[in-house]
Amino acid sequence: MKKWNLPVLIVTTIGVLAMGLFFGRSQSSVKLISVNETYEKARSDTSILLLDVRTPEEYADGHIANTMLIPVQELAQRIDELAPYKTKTIIAICRSGNRSGKAAELLGSQGYTVFNMEGGMLKWRDAQLPMTEEHQ
Repeated sequence: MKKWNLPVLIVTTIGVLAMGLFFGRSQSSVKLISVNETYEKARSDTSILLLDVRTPEEYADGHIANTMLIPVQELAQRIDELAPYKTKTIIAICRSGNRSGKAAELLGSQGYTVFNMEGGMLKWRDAQLPMTEEHQ
């Protein structure tokens, strides 16, 4: 083995790993939407589905009116329930935006048009937007 092969191999490996990290982070397919945009869209477009992916206990503690509850842990098994919304826009909602991001990734990979509500219900509450405890 020639002496220069090892340094070339090391530099090439580092370059490939760095590119993987860079592109892995920058090519997220999840689109974000603010709580204010969500509020306005939900008021003006009745075809939008607001999908709450929190637990039933979190949902009962307060949620946005007219949302559908499917906990993120059940979403893969219950995805058929969303078939009527395949051609519509879905906005995924959770407590802080993490679980809804995972839900948005899953739905997006299945061909749905989906947004992740940035900051989740924590930001919704901070913005003092309307909530309900009524069961849908």
